Amino acid sequence: MIGKKLGPYEITAKLGEGGMGEVFRARDTKLDRDVAVKVLPTAFVEDSERLQRFEREAKLLAQLNHPNIAQIYGMEASGESHALVMELVEGPTLAERLESGALPIDEALSLARQIAEALEEAHEKGIVHRDLKPQNIKAPIEGKVKILDFGLAKAVDPSGAASGSAPASQLAASPTLTVGATVQGVILGTAAYMAPEQARGGAVDKRADVWAFGVVLYEMLTGESLFAEGSVIDTLSAVMRKPIDLDRLATDLPPRLRDLVARCLERDPRRRLRDIGEARIALEDPRVAEKPLPSDSPIAPTVRRRWVLPLAALGAAVLAAAVTALLLGRSEGEGPGSPEFQQLTFQRGTITAARFAPDPDTVVYSAAWGGRPSEVFTTRRAGPGSRSLGLTDASLLAVSKQGELAVKLHPRLWSGLFHGTLGRVPLGGGAPRQVAENVQEADWSGDGKSLFVVRKESESFRWIVEDSTGRTLYGSDNVKLVGVRASPDGKRLALVAFAMGGGTPSIVLLDAGGESRPLADAPASGLAWSPSGDEVWYSQWDAGGASSIWAVDFATGRKRLLLRHAGSLTLHDIAADGTLLVSVDHEQRSVYYHSPASPGERDLAWLDGTEVWDLSADGGRLLLAEKGTAEGPSGGVYLRDADGSPPIRLGDGNVLSLSPDGDWALVEQEGRNLVLVPTGAGQARKLPVDGIPGQAWFFPDGSRLVVNVNRPDGRIEILSMALDGSDARPLVPAGFDNFIGEHPLSPDGRWIDAQRGVPGGVELQLFPTDGSLRAQDVRGFEPDDAVIRWSADGRALFVFKRNELPARVFRLDLETGERTPWLELMPADAAGVSRIPTVQMTPDGRTYAYNVARRLSDLYLVRGVK
Repeated sequence: MIGKKLGPYEITAKLGEGGMGEVFRARDTKLDRDVAVKVLPTAFVEDSERLQRFEREAKLLAQLNHPNIAQIYGMEASGESHALVMELVEGPTLAERLESGALPIDEALSLARQIAEALEEAHEKGIVHRDLKPQNIKAPIEGKVKILDFGLAKAVDPSGAASGSAPASQLAASPTLTVGATVQGVILGTAAYMAPEQARGGAVDKRADVWAFGVVLYEMLTGESLFAEGSVIDTLSAVMRKPIDLDRLATDLPPRLRDLVARCLERDPRRRLRDIGEARIALEDPRVAEKPLPSDSPIAPTVRRRWVLPLAALGAAVLAAAVTALLLGRSEGEGPGSPEFQQLTFQRGTITAARFAPDPDTVVYSAAWGGRPSEVFTTRRAGPGSRSLGLTDASLLAVSKQGELAVKLHPRLWSGLFHGTLGRVPLGGGAPRQVAENVQEADWSGDGKSLFVVRKESESFRWIVEDSTGRTLYGSDNVKLVGVRASPDGKRLALVAFAMGGGTPSIVLLDAGGESRPLADAPASGLAWSPSGDEVWYSQWDAGGASSIWAVDFATGRKRLLLRHAGSLTLHDIAADGTLLVSVDHEQRSVYYHSPASPGERDLAWLDGTEVWDLSADGGRLLLAEKGTAEGPSGGVYLRDADGSPPIRLGDGNVLSLSPDGDWALVEQEGRNLVLVPTGAGQARKLPVDGIPGQAWFFPDGSRLVVNVNRPDGRIEILSMALDGSDARPLVPAGFDNFIGEHPLSPDGRWIDAQRGVPGGVELQLFPTDGSLRAQDVRGFEPDDAVIRWSADGRALFVFKRNELPARVFRLDLETGERTPWLELMPADAAGVSRIPTVQMTPDGRTYAYNVARRLSDLYLVRGVK
């Protein structure tokens, strides 16, 4: 092209190339000026859809007239060549500037203000850049910022790869990821700067530019890439899941600037800074450049270096909370009443309980660090170290005024709750004295001499509250009781009640005579009495990954909000001076996959709430559910190849199972509709069901379905039905209250295994699918077993111990009842893992995938909450 002419433009040099073609320097022979000419590749010209996108870009850019946006001068076509003629901007790009490291704060603020102004101008005209990155920002050392290539992301290039490897240093400059604009799950933008919703193929609006602006601002301030990894796939995963380490920002960075970065980098677009104009206003405020006062200043805010959340260890939701000081719109250190956070623990694992000791400077807590069993520790307010009390495989329950501990020894999980042996032990150490079995919760009386205990009665679904004499104060069938706390005067108990059949959890108030009344409807994650004893304070996990702390007056029931937090926060205790003891919890989901062709296990989770619900017959594809903050309450259904390539989003809903041929996914939508969703081309089909469907699976030949249906009158039925919802037949006699689990049908389709809840677990029965309703007991099945599937020969079931770690898998012979150990499941990194809830496996038992829910916690003191 050098030396050729396009109309009046003489090509003089090549400047570069990208997804939209080659860019040249040219001389405008009419106006005697240099311009930039972007020439569309021949392949684009031959594709009418691409050519239309190219022309659309010209019209889009022509609407923008702003000093910080590169202007478009016109379009030229000569023979087979089509080109955009644009303003030539001299000087380095921001990417080239950042190769030398972070920019000075003053310079970064100046550039950021200009970028925000340009984006604001575009957004006001309804134009979203979609591909903002340092390579698209010209940033001369002296001169105005110019943003290039508005609308480039709409002119996508189908040749761009979504897999493979590239040096991390080149990933930020990787071609725009591209697929046809009408294809479901379209991914637009450059990997390292894509917003999470962009990366997963969701709808994109101006908030995607806000995210990219936040990434660019972060990189200007640190000189480091935020998300670039060794391949595009890894980079996309980092965008959606990698903790955002704001601790990489300078310690003396102005708090308002740190807050702006955090608000732009909120993964949930609903919680993100909603308009780039807000960023521009913040950057124009002189206070944005004000650095924190030195710690020795007499007017410095009382926020110690230790009181900064460990951002690298926490997830995206906690990040936002840390840098906004976890307040109701207030920033860290902003005058009286601003909560101050002091971190107490620094290891990786789960905090199971925490209490203040009688000595107010001592904190007692139990934690499972590094995948080890829970252990009891003490720590001091003044120092970061912890001391073990030698109580291993034990969880803290309560600390008395006299310094005696109530602990739960050898806790074991059942029905979602940990039960164990109640023990008493002095805070100074010693062997625990065992008091009672099957205890779930306990708290000391006001005088510290006796205990109130919550436990489940053996051989029943009844939870009770007892005093130290064994007298039952409160009891309820099919209602789990958690979090019992005695008032300071010992006259009342507060506890949380969860109905096993669903419904809103409630805080129940119980007096010494056994009289009870509901105090508040609330899904409380933790509770404690206020020091005055006139309020119950509780934490709850809210929608969107947020949490809050509330106070409710025990006399009037009046509630007031104390603190709102963008991450998961659990209240454990309140000291006499009003200091709170809380844990900041980060939930992670993993899906570990193994096949004979891939040694070891690898994590195939995609977003923040991934669960595997089925495998294809050959084990090569995983049917995934996304139930986290990223997808919201409706949930998402994905199909992912086991090679780790990006998954295909099939639609909304709760996934149930995959058809034997892999062509259909069975999905529950809106809480009551069964829908067959095609995994390829085709239309979804809704199936009528009289009741609320639970588990549902295909028959092995794919001709029918077996569905667990909850009837409006409370009955549970297991039905066989045609693929259009007709010809429904019962498979289990009425009144048995059985339910189906994973892969319940034998390979020949003649038998179904059905479970029924019993105290201590479940029992398993087999029923023929011919409608004869004859039950057959399963020898060798144990109450705490969970079924994985039938073996390929139909002679055995694969079962596992879901409440144990490692989770042992057995092959259970249906004729003899013999249990043959098959394998043990345990993630290599077991920190924060308490159990493996479900396992999927191929019929030969050689390929498997299992779900892991990981909870990582850090313990904090919080002052200033009133």
